[in-house]
Amino acid sequence: MKYRILLAFGLLLFITRFAFTAPETVTYYKDGASEYLDRIVNFKHITANVKFKPVENLIFADVEFQFSKLRHDADSLVFYCPDFKFESITLENQPVIWKVIGKNVQVNLPFKLVDSRTYSIKFKYFVQPFEGAIYFVGWDDEKGIRRKQIWAHRPHGWLPYADARLTTDFYIEFDGNFKVASNGERVSIDAQKDGNLVWHYRMNHPHPYFSTALVIGKMDYKSSKTKDGVPVELWYFPDQEDKFEETYRYSEDMIDFFDKELGMKYPWELYRQIPLEDYMYGGMETTTSTVFGSYMFINRRAFWQRNYINVNAHELNHQWFGNYIVHSANADVWLTESFATYYAKLFEKEFLGKNDFDWQKVREYQKTMEAAEKNDFPVGLSMGGVERIYQKGSLVLEMLRKLLGDEDFRKSITTYLNCEPYNGVETADLLKSIYKVTGKDLKWFFDEWVFRGGEPNFKIKYDTYTNNGKNITQVKVDQIHSQNDLVKIFKMPVTIDIYYTDKTKKSGNFQIDSKTEIFEIENPAGKQVEFIVFDPDRKILKKTIFDRTYDELASQALKADNMLDRYDAVLELAKTEYDKKKKVFAQVFEKEDFHLIKSEIIKQIDSQKDSTALSIFNSALRSGDQYVHQSLVDNVKLVPKEIKQEYEKLLKDTSYYNVEIALENLCNSFPEDISKYLKETEDEVGWRGMNIRMKWLEIAIGIGQKKYINELKDYTSVSYDFEARMNSLYICKRLNIFDEEIARNILLAAIHWNSKLRIAGRDVLNYFSQQTKCKEIFKKLINSYKWTPYQKEQVVKLGI
Repeated sequence: MKYRILLAFGLLLFITRFAFTAPETVTYYKDGASEYLDRIVNFKHITANVKFKPVENLIFADVEFQFSKLRHDADSLVFYCPDFKFESITLENQPVIWKVIGKNVQVNLPFKLVDSRTYSIKFKYFVQPFEGAIYFVGWDDEKGIRRKQIWAHRPHGWLPYADARLTTDFYIEFDGNFKVASNGERVSIDAQKDGNLVWHYRMNHPHPYFSTALVIGKMDYKSSKTKDGVPVELWYFPDQEDKFEETYRYSEDMIDFFDKELGMKYPWELYRQIPLEDYMYGGMETTTSTVFGSYMFINRRAFWQRNYINVNAHELNHQWFGNYIVHSANADVWLTESFATYYAKLFEKEFLGKNDFDWQKVREYQKTMEAAEKNDFPVGLSMGGVERIYQKGSLVLEMLRKLLGDEDFRKSITTYLNCEPYNGVETADLLKSIYKVTGKDLKWFFDEWVFRGGEPNFKIKYDTYTNNGKNITQVKVDQIHSQNDLVKIFKMPVTIDIYYTDKTKKSGNFQIDSKTEIFEIENPAGKQVEFIVFDPDRKILKKTIFDRTYDELASQALKADNMLDRYDAVLELAKTEYDKKKKVFAQVFEKEDFHLIKSEIIKQIDSQKDSTALSIFNSALRSGDQYVHQSLVDNVKLVPKEIKQEYEKLLKDTSYYNVEIALENLCNSFPEDISKYLKETEDEVGWRGMNIRMKWLEIAIGIGQKKYINELKDYTSVSYDFEARMNSLYICKRLNIFDEEIARNILLAAIHWNSKLRIAGRDVLNYFSQQTKCKEIFKKLINSYKWTPYQKEQVVKLGI
């Protein structure tokens, strides 16, 4: 009885306490993309038979979906089918009533669906897509210079689309001189009487239907296996076989690395990669078959501009995060993109070293802070922007790993991957997986870094004092960022390193929980503080205000253990006048062996011409480091005559980019030697967009060598890739070169499906349209040129 009375009394106190205490309210951004897409039925499988007339952009298809009931009130199905011309639509082989509503087709169900039964709906149609769906490259080139290719990295616009995870059977028929790639295993290649081949590809596991690809081209592939036996198929253009090894470097290693790091074997039957012509992006992780821009199919000389390693690792990682498990709602897209960004960076750390990993962190930080200048949107928000979903999310995952430790982080990720195999996930699944493995409730971390926005801004001060014969360093940390309902005080563990003048160091680990924190570290007897590093190696995503003396920053730049801490000191020294820091910069430049710090020093002293600066420039030129060379050509535009001889050697640099910019800088700095520089580089073409040749033509024509105008005009045409066309069009604008042929090519660029080329074309169009004679030529062409009906419609819309 006594126990019951005490229990009742305790319960009464509990109820009374919360009855008179108003619950705290919390505020987050409302995200319409947090809702799941409604599904009427469960699409299980698609079988597609597809044929083409590529010169006419025509597609003919017979498509069957198999599905089962989800909702008892299902009375119709809706598919995205823009401009599809249907010959028939049948359900269970019987005609059905259907109607087109905008870009969708609505199919009425003539009977109630029942449980435990699989149904079949079939579409027979043709479609002629010109933009935003499936792309026909090179088929309009009458000169036959361009590679011909058909590609799609999504099913929209050429297959009926509805949101689903399903298995697939694709039968793609095409000219036997071409090869076909799609998703899954290649079951067969069957010859037809007319010389065509039918390529059969199958996905045995359900995958996100949107993650569908198709590539047709005169290509080849090489097959290999990883150490764990995963089949790998790497595609290439036969005339670029010499670039194969450089492009696909580490491809098999990546799969083995992720198998081990994620604690889960590659979840599909095989992995292939295919380059695409005129691709606007880096890559796309369609299931089992990554596609990527052919501009990244490179030789060693292009490696220094943009190689394929990071994109390769990023898209491969999506085979786990994005295809095997995929975010169920767009508010959780960070679960797909942040993970791939983080793990690609982690692979680079393993194979390229920690300095490359840290360099990637610096670039992620820069992108994050650029976004922070605009708003404080969180990572876990569909409107958060690319910089949050990719770069900031990657840094957040790195902090999460530091908080959990390597072992618990890995186990948590493995558990998360297995929570919904071949299915959809949300952020709560990750949080629950961490709790399941570690017993730790990390809702506070996710609240700070995923569901809320902003970044902490720490104001750091320190002092030393003596107490009871002990020498103490006291560090005060204030969070000074603006706080509101959506950005709060941040809680994080932090390390503080104290470096002493006798070249020793002491570290202290602390917990930041409040707006103001005071931490104390007892200094060993007789030791004098030389400098302090707050959060060594940039473990926390943050801004800091930490006023230190020049001597402290100089010592940190020379003596800090971590490259990032030395780099941060050099960044801080940007506010110091040159004469005061030049001696230290010379020492740092000589001591460092990674380009990040060297490049920052060059950036800060680019306009100096005294003996110290010239010595640094000469050292940079002789370094053999293409990234240091790049910093020099990007920053030292007006070349001092004292380094002219060494600078001229950059015309033979390994990097295509460095050759291009060095040529421009030398010609501007020493116009009397232009002919010599043009002669030295006349056989160089370069990489994407023919960068060196384009710069060469601009300079040559600019000094009166008109015989090269016809070559430049050729590059504006459909016979060349979109970047060569963009470069040549912009040169025409800068040099004011114009005739009817160029006008036609400007108009074709201005209506192109490739948005980058279209933007360039319209910019150049706008420039020349301001000139009366040019505008008249445009008008004449619009009325007289033999446009296709689609082209005529688009050029008229330009409103010239």
